[in-house]
Formats: sequence, C-alpha cells, structure tokens
Amino acid sequence: MRINLITILIIGFYCVIKPYDLYAQEEKPLQALELWNFYDNEGDGNKANATQIRYYIPLQKGDTNLTLRLDTSEYSQFGASYPNQNIFDYKAGTSKITLYASTAPVNNWSAMYGLRTLLPIGAANQWLIAPHVGASYTPKNSIVSDISPLVRYFYGFDPRYPNTTLVRSLNFFPTVGFSLSEKTELRFWDENPAVLNMNNGKWFVPIDVQVLHNFDKKKYLIVGTSQGIVRDANLYTNSTYASFGYRF
Repeated sequence: MRINLITILIIGFYCVIKPYDLYAQEEKPLQALELWNFYDNEGDGNKANATQIRYYIPLQKGDTNLTLRLDTSEYSQFGASYPNQNIFDYKAGTSKITLYASTAPVNNWSAMYGLRTLLPIGAANQWLIAPHVGASYTPKNSIVSDISPLVRYFYGFDPRYPNTTLVRSLNFFPTVGFSLSEKTELRFWDENPAVLNMNNGKWFVPIDVQVLHNFDKKKYLIVGTSQGIVRDANLYTNSTYASFGYRF
C-alpha cells in the first residue's frame, strides 16, 4: 500500500499526542487501529475493492469525551467498464480526519456531535467538510445495547478540477445495536448510511448489518454486509466488509 498524506499525519499525531496524555493512567481509554476491506458490487458487471486503515485517538475535555479518527484508503475498480484493470490495480482512495464528541450520559442519554474533513487528494476531487449531530441511548438490563441515530451533512468546496459538481448530501445513520452475548453484538446501520443527494433529491437507502466480536479487551473483529434497497442514487448494489481491530 502506498504511503500518503494521512499515513504521515497518523504517525505525526501519535508522536505529538503520546507524550501529553490527557487522562490519568488508571482511567485512560485505549487507542485503536483498524484494518478494513470492502468489496462492492457496483452493478452492470462492475466491482470495487477497497482497503482502509483507521486510527482512533481518545481525548477528553471536561465532561466531554473526544475521539480523533484518522483514515486512509486505497481502492481498485474492475469489471465490464474497466476491461484493462483487475482487483490488484490499486490507486489512492480518500483520506479523512474526524473528531467525535459525546457528552456524559444523563438518564442513559448522551448527545453526540463532531466534524469530518475529507482532504482533496487521491479519489477526492474537492475539499469536504461534514458536521454531524446525534444522540445515544443505552438502556440497562436489555438485549438492546444502544440506539444511536446520527445525521451528517457533507459540504464540498474548492474543487481540484473545473466543472466538478460540488457535493451536497445528507447521511442518516439510524444505528441500533443488540447484545448477542458478553462479547458479541449485532449492529444495524453502523457503517453504511442512507444518503440523500441534495443536488438532485435522489436517495440511496441500504440495509446495513454487522457482527462485532471482541476476542478480548484488545482484539476484535467486525464482519458486515450492506444491500441497497432504494437506489435512485446508485452508490452500489451490495457491499461486504470486514475489519480487524487492535486496542492499545
């Protein structure tokens, strides 16, 4: 995998933040590094394969929990529209920085908000900023682990190329999780949201389901699939994905 800007940022953030831990040692949450792979059926005989790295850095300010997430990815496209390409013809994907914030729970409810920035490199043809708001409810003594709806608005600007359509879209995550066991969860709409393209009013609505299994306090596995059921905005037909994560 090629090293791009976001990989350098991951190393840099780690070197800067590590010496200045904002938590007492006994209560400091763990950082996490995840390796993801997505295999998408785009329809009309076309496929896409993407590999992604995500790095989570926990922070805190007062009663607000903060998490900084850094992403980088590479992808390939192949099939009927790409006769000279195969699954191993990778090129630079998207690189993004996300800040998640959540308030301390009150009566099992907490507010969520934050901001994502997509850098205009690789597959991104413009700057994107994406604020989000949401809430999370964690009931006690229930098979439901959490109900965490979230809405994110994408706003594109400063395109790299002329005649680029600037992104205006809303992402809806009606996330809900179920505890299958002490170590395993079933989660819906945690990874792939419903999307409204505000430039043309078209929707893409998937059913997204994943299983999260914690092997122990540090290692975990996510396996999921997403099937488009409303595809006016045809992002993909179906997607299968998996991730291995390590907390440290």
